[in-house]
Amino acid sequence: MIFTKICFIKCLIITQLLKLIQSQQFDSRPHVVAENLLMDYVSLGVIFQKSALQQSLYSQNVGNDSVQKNTNLVNIVEDQDKEINQNNLKSNNTRLNLLDLDKLQQNVFYVLKKKTIQDNKIQLLIQLYQNFDFYLNTYNNFIKCIKLTLYCRDASFIDLVAEDVNDDLRFKYKNQNFEQRNEKSFCFNNTNFSIFISDYNEPFQLKILRKNTNTLLFSLDERFVMSDKYIHLKYQASSKFIFGLGERNYKFKLEFNNSLYTLWNRDVPQDIETADSKGGHNTYGSHPVYLMKDTDYQDENNQTDTHFHLIYLQNVNAMDIFLTKQQEIEYRITGGILDFKIIACDSPSNCVQRYNVFLGKQALMPLWAYGFHQSRWGYQNIDEVKQIIAEYNFIEFPVESIFIDIDYMINYNTFTVNQTIFPLNNYSIMKDIEKRIVPILDVGIGLENQTLQVRQDALYYNVGVKDLTHKIYIGRVWPGYTLFPDFQKPITKIFWQNYTFNFMKQNNISAFWLDMNEYANFCHGICEELYQNYRQSYNLDVELFVEGLAYQPGSKPLENMSLSLVSIHEESGDLEFNFHNINGYLHSQSTYKAVKYEMQNPLPFLISRSTIPGSGNYVSHWAGDNNSSYEFMAYSVSSLFNFHIFGIDFTGSDICGFMGNTTQELCNRWAQLGSLYPFSRNHNHEKLLSQEFFTFDEFGGALFSFRTKYSLLKYYYTLTLNNTYKIQPAFMNFANDSNLYLDNILETHIMIGQHLISVPVLKQGQNYYEIYFPQGRWQILNQNI
Repeated sequence: MIFTKICFIKCLIITQLLKLIQSQQFDSRPHVVAENLLMDYVSLGVIFQKSALQQSLYSQNVGNDSVQKNTNLVNIVEDQDKEINQNNLKSNNTRLNLLDLDKLQQNVFYVLKKKTIQDNKIQLLIQLYQNFDFYLNTYNNFIKCIKLTLYCRDASFIDLVAEDVNDDLRFKYKNQNFEQRNEKSFCFNNTNFSIFISDYNEPFQLKILRKNTNTLLFSLDERFVMSDKYIHLKYQASSKFIFGLGERNYKFKLEFNNSLYTLWNRDVPQDIETADSKGGHNTYGSHPVYLMKDTDYQDENNQTDTHFHLIYLQNVNAMDIFLTKQQEIEYRITGGILDFKIIACDSPSNCVQRYNVFLGKQALMPLWAYGFHQSRWGYQNIDEVKQIIAEYNFIEFPVESIFIDIDYMINYNTFTVNQTIFPLNNYSIMKDIEKRIVPILDVGIGLENQTLQVRQDALYYNVGVKDLTHKIYIGRVWPGYTLFPDFQKPITKIFWQNYTFNFMKQNNISAFWLDMNEYANFCHGICEELYQNYRQSYNLDVELFVEGLAYQPGSKPLENMSLSLVSIHEESGDLEFNFHNINGYLHSQSTYKAVKYEMQNPLPFLISRSTIPGSGNYVSHWAGDNNSSYEFMAYSVSSLFNFHIFGIDFTGSDICGFMGNTTQELCNRWAQLGSLYPFSRNHNHEKLLSQEFFTFDEFGGALFSFRTKYSLLKYYYTLTLNNTYKIQPAFMNFANDSNLYLDNILETHIMIGQHLISVPVLKQGQNYYEIYFPQGRWQILNQNI
């Protein structure tokens, strides 16, 4: 009972207890520490310290009256003449290097203090055991009392949740679409798992194993540390075959080579994963989930059998996942809680299917979305679009829609159309085009054109993310200075859905292409030219916050091409540091609801750049700004495979490449591969040579490939309607075939459903290829070399 009371000591007495704790002489025995421990780690709810001015601002209610005063850019970024209390902004700069694991393990580990076992749930209470001088010199405080809970969903699926006993103090990501736990669901004795828990007052260990093979799937041991802004854990992998942990441009099979894989949604065009120890080559989405092949074993009939497991960490904070040469998996996470979903299955397809059931049903796209789409940044007017369509019609090339980039807008402002050059509201003109129009829809609201109604309404209804002083946070993207909608606020969702509805109603628009929704920002954190008048206050708080980060994921600052980490989402008070990866998801959700429910379109076609687990409930995805190269074309195959795992099957990459001038050979080869994508779009940059297929002397290969795809559209759609999977690696259907795990086969052999296999040409100058056929009877559908 003494320990239970300790865990809930309030922050009001923390300062009085510090001196007392420093004066205590503690016995080295863990149970004595538990009895004498008087100070519990406490968070004040907001991670950074605030000056007296900012504390006052934080408590104010921001209403429409105050927003109306900020209807021009000068007022929005007005000088801050208040006096800053410098002393309140100073901190103890002594920090623990949490990657110094030898020192960490000598001083810090957890011990088991309480255990409760029920049929479908195991609850553990673990307590920090440490040297107190070591603890008190640490700026990033350790969490001293952790509640660990294992929930049993069914025979193949368990949850492991680790959280501070002060339950409400840490950021949690919850999604109402995810499968909810049934507290009366299942008994641990009837699952695929066996659980090992260390004894009381010993260094804590928890091991989760596959019951029939005794294969280790997951563990927590003395290397597990949970603190204010850093969580660390490390465990042995069951094999070298690991897939997922996206989004990135890389091979499908990841490397255990001291390779650091960063997860943090970021606008980084043309970036290729290096799989080295530096990390930082993450791109637009964050999916902390991996699929792993267990070590093969011999069954009772001496037959080789293969099992798989899948582990998803439901956490949206920035993180690195380090795959060591010793074949260990190491998580380095900057915040939140641990909420692992562990699925153990007999086959990889069963694991992926079970994970997809957990995520919720994928949004169904209309049949026409599976056809071919032409796009370009740089179509200058509707006449150019008409000419593009005419050229495709002349060579009898099937085209479903034309995607138009920011060229159609008024000075690149969202929810505006330059009707002079793109008369999207003219029904007769648009009817003559005979193709669907899909415009880009950026998330930021431009602030520089004061006459735009969307700007005025965005400010009036107070929809933007805020800075530290609770004024509109201002970044810069295509229209110049920009505010970023805070979709956590109900009024923002209403604002966005109303504008989306009216925009579609007033213009002849069939779908949307959602961009820049990571959120992307051309300023790194803050636009210094705007914030220089009160940057002393602002920068000191940012410095304090960054100083409190025990670990910085990747090789680049988290604020690069992003909002400030300490910008505020007012509804909950959450910082962008915690909320960043969720922005694109909520943007997609609000747009989907506008199109489906306001426009009464039963099958919205939305394609989003930013994604997290669950995004597939609302949108599809394209792989962002790639390069016109054989390397990027090859990596598009692994992108298809990964997003199959991530629960977004309708995906694809820009055919022929977005950046860099393509060649006829590359474009034809990419058309052959791209015709297999569920989402097939040719797209390139405004400053580069045109790459519509008809611009090449030889386009027959592209034409033949897409005519073949159109002959298979009903097959694709049937797979979708039956919730079977479209594009997947061949081992998904033939898990026991060891040849399918060889790199040259694993990375190139594409299966469409369970019955079609294709091997694209992915190297320059290659005029032949080898296909490995798994056991069965196979017949050539067509040979398009």
